[in-house]
Amino acid sequence: MASFRERVGRLVQRRWFRILGVVAVLIALAWLFRTVILQAAIGYLMMDEEVVAVDAVYVLGGAPLDRGLRAAEVHRHFPNTVFFTTGSSVNEELVPYGIHLDESEMTKNAAVRNGLPAEQCTTLHIGTSTMEEAEAILAHARLSHFDTIAVLSSRFHMRRVNFVFTDRFAEEGIVVRRFGARTDRFDEQKWWQSEDGLLTVQNEFVKLFYYWWKY
Repeated sequence: MASFRERVGRLVQRRWFRILGVVAVLIALAWLFRTVILQAAIGYLMMDEEVVAVDAVYVLGGAPLDRGLRAAEVHRHFPNTVFFTTGSSVNEELVPYGIHLDESEMTKNAAVRNGLPAEQCTTLHIGTSTMEEAEAILAHARLSHFDTIAVLSSRFHMRRVNFVFTDRFAEEGIVVRRFGARTDRFDEQKWWQSEDGLLTVQNEFVKLFYYWWKY
């Protein structure tokens, strides 16, 4: 007759076998459906909306070519809309070439080159993060008496934009729309197949969790 210790040992062993079996099944399912899971991951980050009329469009700093192009596209839909570009960070890689433009200037230049009239776009040299830009934009929108604004950023950035902007602006009676810009740095539906895509999506999830924890 087996001792108490032996019986306990068998129970623990069987339990570990079950746990390992479940883990193996989960890993196999994750591998089998990896494409669907990875596409769902970036799909979760994207919360952009259809372009509608707003009082003003604020284009966030970062990815100036993508966001500037999207701003010009929005202008073609609503040619009387005013635009504001934000971001005070300077691209250090361009400084050795004598180019000291900050993100707001770079985005505006990209938008103007793609058809947005320069007189309809104002640079706001503010913000080195999404939270800093949100606070500055809120103050600016209040002073301008805007009721409905759009925040234009990269599509994969929209979940964090929604977290930072929507409730904060709603408390001030300002409705926020989200206009997403596609990226040309990688295929959004196959983001895991490029180093840039892997780093970008991974960093965005890290930043999103950080914002949830801090704010």
